[in-house]
Amino acid sequence: MAFKSSRSNLQRIHHQFKCTHIYKEANNTADHLSKFSHTSVIIQQFYIKDQLPTLAKGSFIPEKLDMPTFKRKRLKRIKRPP
Repeated sequence: MAFKSSRSNLQRIHHQFKCTHIYKEANNTADHLSKFSHTSVIIQQFYIKDQLPTLAKGSFIPEKLDMPTFKRKRLKRIKRPP
């Protein structure tokens, strides 16, 4: 019964929401906010893009414009034998 009522609610308001899949590699803003949360001791909420930390703000704008983003992977340096 609960599923049926929530489904009917969703059908009434579906035009107000947009759901899309975002690959982990393209979700830079969430990664930056996660890293930021581990360095901060207070709980913060961001309501506008100007409140975002610098790194998160830099990745938020291209994501909002649906521009592709790429992550660079650090290469391990192979040490030469003595």
